Amino acid sequence: MKRNTSGSTIAFWISILTAAGSRGDSLAQLHGDGLHTHSGGLAGLSEFVPGRVYAVSVGDRKSCGMGGLEPDSLWEIDPATGAFRSIGYPGGCQGLGGAAFRPDGKAIRLTRYHRSDVLEMTPGGQSSVLYDLDDGIGGPQGSSSVAYDSDGNFYVSNFNADNIVRFPVDGGPSEVFTSSVGMSGSIAFAASGDLFWAGQTFIPNIRGQIMRARPDGSLSIFDVFPSSSIVKSVTTDRFGNVFAYTTDNLGTLYRYSNEDPTTRQVLVSNFGFDVALTMSADHSLVYLGKGGFLYSADPSTGNPLLIGHREGVRIDGLAVFVPEPWTATLVSILVVLAFPRTRAQDARAATRRLVGSCTTGVSSGATSRCPDAPESK
Repeated sequence: MKRNTSGSTIAFWISILTAAGSRGDSLAQLHGDGLHTHSGGLAGLSEFVPGRVYAVSVGDRKSCGMGGLEPDSLWEIDPATGAFRSIGYPGGCQGLGGAAFRPDGKAIRLTRYHRSDVLEMTPGGQSSVLYDLDDGIGGPQGSSSVAYDSDGNFYVSNFNADNIVRFPVDGGPSEVFTSSVGMSGSIAFAASGDLFWAGQTFIPNIRGQIMRARPDGSLSIFDVFPSSSIVKSVTTDRFGNVFAYTTDNLGTLYRYSNEDPTTRQVLVSNFGFDVALTMSADHSLVYLGKGGFLYSADPSTGNPLLIGHREGVRIDGLAVFVPEPWTATLVSILVVLAFPRTRAQDARAATRRLVGSCTTGVSSGATSRCPDAPESK
């Protein structure tokens, strides 16, 4: 008799997952859907914690690291508790901004305006320069000045160079994706695959503007704001909504449904000026970072609620870590191992389905082409 090894196989996988989980000592909640994971367990493969918010804090160049203000730094925020934890300090006050996780989740990419470069920072806080002036980086600036498209290509919005450059997923040299977008601006890919840029412009009497770039780089104006307004940040959700934060009305969060500029809706107003945006892991909340405060807001009704606060931090970029969905594949494998089926069982089940479908509606006396069911064994 063949030995059934499914039980021992499951025990093996459970032991592996348990051992991995024992590396972590904190329990994180994936905000919005009730999933839990240990920071050193499933998430510990990358060590960035799923569902956590990662905030870029920009230092003050006039008093860098003095007067209680943090220099350029990256912080992890637990949306369930509001706790802040420092990840790393790349050094000095060089206009740190942007925030986008590498698709494999092993590092987060940040920009530095005064150095005209792009950094990669690991979960342990180690940072290294990835791209600089020689690679087409020219004064990247904006609360979300970096983004990935669905194919894994990497984009950077340049203030000094007045363009958006694209780095192909295969590691080739950069290319100009589109130009003449304006001054400092944030970028985000929408559900349609189009890239949205939001920021300041050079156009007289129009200071704040949102532009839409098609996959071929062609630009069109999505929305404009009066000369007294600047668009500070933009983010999108998977349902086709676009969210933009502007300085008009003492700080306003707008929502555009279905990527349609005619649907502009005020969600939050009179909230302050320098605000960064991103979406929660399940896209059920909009996160707003202002100074050292992190808030959440309902994407349909607004109503911002305070999550947490850290003295000395000045949030200038936000990103939420969402890992690749490899865990679903592992669960499927475990289910198959837990409930093995013999070939005879599969054949009988398939025949029952086929017989049931081919005999339905067959009139009396008609010839059926249904196969004979195999004998039970």
